[in-house]
Amino acid sequence: DILHARALKRLEIHALEKLEQSELYDYQQDVVHRIKDFLQYPEYEKSGLPIRHGYIKLPTATGKTAIFAHTVQEITNHISGEQKRLKTLVLVPGRDLVGQTIGAVGQPENDVEVEEMTRGFAKFAPVMEVTEYHGSKKDLSGDVVVMTYQSLHKAVREGRFDTAMFDIVVGDEIHRGLGTATMTSVSRVIENKIAIGFSATTEYGRNKTVKDLMPTEIYRLELREAVDKGYLAPIRAIAITTGDTLTASNSGDFKEADLAKLITSEWRNKTAIDIARDFVAEDQQGIITC
Repeated sequence: DILHARALKRLEIHALEKLEQSELYDYQQDVVHRIKDFLQYPEYEKSGLPIRHGYIKLPTATGKTAIFAHTVQEITNHISGEQKRLKTLVLVPGRDLVGQTIGAVGQPENDVEVEEMTRGFAKFAPVMEVTEYHGSKKDLSGDVVVMTYQSLHKAVREGRFDTAMFDIVVGDEIHRGLGTATMTSVSRVIENKIAIGFSATTEYGRNKTVKDLMPTEIYRLELREAVDKGYLAPIRAIAITTGDTLTASNSGDFKEADLAKLITSEWRNKTAIDIARDFVAEDQQGIITC
């Protein structure tokens, strides 16, 4: 018992040290405060019930994972009691983001590599137990469970998933949950829960906005503002016209068959690669959206 207590104390000290190393930037702290205000002083529906579903618009690379990891930890610590510890579901678009969100560390050789390789909940909320649910890994035991939107939809559709087990739901790139089928599953899992969505593209289509799922805007930071304030590096936007045209449907979506023609166009793909090769040769970084 004495050894166990000492081990827990070392773990606690290590966790506190990591929290001190992982302080948020001022604008990230501002977002966390806005979320707290949203939950503490909510708007109300006509029925008299508080609105607990809100979204945050932040450009790519402004640290959404750091923000929601801090937020989840603070909400959990503040609300959880002796009888029940709050349980959080984090939804992400794909498997690659599951590991990044959890923040698994590889095999570092020194302390510098530990700091560089640690991210996600492992860095910003190290005291929380985080598990994953997707593919062959289906562990729902964690304080935080990280799951893909696809895995959620499949589990709900097949009746293998009790949505009532969660108290908080975080949707990373929440616009990815706006598909007709996926949106039904997400709506079910956020019902009667605290739900916060994060996205850089909250107005995803003509008739698809994050407000369809989460009606209240908690915080908004536009890309230009983030660059002007020095949160992100200056960027150049390059548009290459190709002469190809697409016609959107009334809902604002494009036909898959029309998109497939562009995706398989050898000339278009080669042009994109050549452009990327040119700016990399100039020692520039870029983001290519597909």
